[in-house]
Amino acid sequence: MFYTIPLSAVAGYSFLLGVWLTLISSDIKYLPYGLWAKAVLILFPFMAISVNSLISVAVYAYLGYLAFKYSASSFAEQAA
Repeated sequence: MFYTIPLSAVAGYSFLLGVWLTLISSDIKYLPYGLWAKAVLILFPFMAISVNSLISVAVYAYLGYLAFKYSASSFAEQAA
C-alpha cells in the first residue's frame, strides 16, 4: 500500500501547504523556524550529502532568513 501512495510526496506537499497557510495567518513569526527545521531534516543523517540536498537546504535556509527578517520588521506588525 505504501508503495502505491507516495507518502514522502504527500508529506512534502503538506509542508508546502502549511507554509502557504502560515503566510496568510497572523502567526508568521513561527514560519522561519519551520523552514530552518526542514533544512536540517533534509541533511539529518549527514552521510549522503549531495549537491541536490545542499541546494534545497540553501533555498529553505534563505527563505527562512527572509521570513525571519520580515517577521522582525514593522510591516508584519502593521498587517496583524
